[in-house]
Amino acid sequence: MKLENLKKGEPLEVTEDDFFKIVAEVGSETFHKQYNRFEHSAWEDIGFYIHIGDIDVDETFQAVDCYMLVIGNVKANFVNAADPQELDVGELIIIGNVECNYFTNWYGKCTFIDGNLTVNKVMSVGQDNSSTVIISDLQAEFYHTSNGWANVGGTVDLKYGLGYIFPLEKEKMSAAIHPKHSEKQSAAFLGTTVEAIEDGDFIFELFEKLS
Repeated sequence: MKLENLKKGEPLEVTEDDFFKIVAEVGSETFHKQYNRFEHSAWEDIGFYIHIGDIDVDETFQAVDCYMLVIGNVKANFVNAADPQELDVGELIIIGNVECNYFTNWYGKCTFIDGNLTVNKVMSVGQDNSSTVIISDLQAEFYHTSNGWANVGGTVDLKYGLGYIFPLEKEKMSAAIHPKHSEKQSAAFLGTTVEAIEDGDFIFELFEKLS
């Protein structure tokens, strides 16, 4: 299967071999350097999809299956990396910029954005066994991480939040980046407490309502 032969504008199911072959043909050098740091093993009986072209939806953009590659920009109200079955495995790869009001990764999911990520309201990462890698810039009004962090290659602008960011470069890993406002101020911004956010239910329920 060749990239130029794939139909544009809708998700196309492909084999596991073709998926990883196409991934190897697209994206920046920095993306591939980061992507190759990970082991890419898949479970049996899960799906692999490729979407070529920009995605612009008013509601939710969600990964079609456990492994999804988007070659294009994504704009949506809510970007949800979880597949519909909510399995704790898979990859969401976006070769392009992402703009949304809400963004969340998922348990066991590796999400790569080879471009900028702009989250106008709330983003959540750091779910158990997950990874979030943003090759270029990150801007978020509220950033939340439950058990980890996101890695960002470019500039970082976090207004409110609980958690931190690490740069992609190993030599800068000691320089964690925190939101501009304190945890208490950030929780008040969402109309709740630090304890309620740390408990996990507040953020989870917020995204559940969006789904």
